[in-house]
Amino acid sequence: MENIKTYSWINESELKVEDDRFFIKAMPESDFFRSPVDDTVVESAQFLYKEIEGDFLIRVRVKPIFEHIYDACSIFIYADETRWLKTAFEFTDLGPNAIVTVATDGYSDDANGVEIKEDSVYLQVIRKGNAFACHYSTDGVNFKMARLLRIESPSTVKVGVSAQSPTGTGGFMEFSDLMITDKLPEDIRSLEG
Repeated sequence: MENIKTYSWINESELKVEDDRFFIKAMPESDFFRSPVDDTVVESAQFLYKEIEGDFLIRVRVKPIFEHIYDACSIFIYADETRWLKTAFEFTDLGPNAIVTVATDGYSDDANGVEIKEDSVYLQVIRKGNAFACHYSTDGVNFKMARLLRIESPSTVKVGVSAQSPTGTGGFMEFSDLMITDKLPEDIRSLEG
């Protein structure tokens, strides 16, 4: 597992490390979102990252607390304040917990995906050039694509994990099995090769 204690913060909070797990405290009303509707900008979610140059694959198991709508754990890829990508396991406003992706290029979109019945899930994001592939898995072995997109990004970006509680009081979100590698599949959509 990655040594999370060597990572840097945007919006620092509390970090607890226990064996092969770590916990990030999401602060109340914390989020990253650039509204396409009313131009509201929120940049307050807790984000632990390291800078990575070039292509990469990041994977982590997440277990959010799911007490308030939009509580979530995510993989967060940050080029700059107007260009970033969030792949999350979230308590959605539609009822179920689901895989949610948010791509921001000036403004954020917000795409609810597949429902997840388990209380934890593996998230994965692959960067290949300016293409990004988002995947999820309930068992850590069989990954399915949630989204494939392009965001024009510098060669070095901030890569890590984030905890949020946009409508709630926050709390400790659980992460484990964090790994980052430059070994990529040939096909970042199907994960073949």
